[in-house]
Amino acid sequence: YGSNGIRYWASSSSIGNDIKIDNDRLKMGYRLINKYKNAVRFCELQKENGIESTTLPIYHTRWNEVKLEILNHLEGFEIDKALSKLHEFLWYELCDFWIEQSKTTHTYAGIKLILEDMKPILGIFFKELD
Repeated sequence: YGSNGIRYWASSSSIGNDIKIDNDRLKMGYRLINKYKNAVRFCELQKENGIESTTLPIYHTRWNEVKLEILNHLEGFEIDKALSKLHEFLWYELCDFWIEQSKTTHTYAGIKLILEDMKPILGIFFKELD
């Protein structure tokens, strides 16, 4: 699962706890970055295909709330909680709901901006983002 799988596994436990290598967590790290890359590709393909897009302010408001929570966890050295929040938002909210919704509402431009804003935070946990 490469370095992303290992970084995800290592970041998914509280500081100071011993953890066994867990293939499911290694796989999840690999899959999470794959999900991120596919979301970026989706937005780029929508633009390349000439589909007009709008942005919904609620997307940015929600992302800013989540980002603040993630950054607060990082400041408190709660790496596992920050990663969990990022995973939950990226997987279930942004990809499973917003991207599916954007297929009919054409709101991919706002999602693309959030994905770009998310990249530096993902870089804390993962090495290979491109």
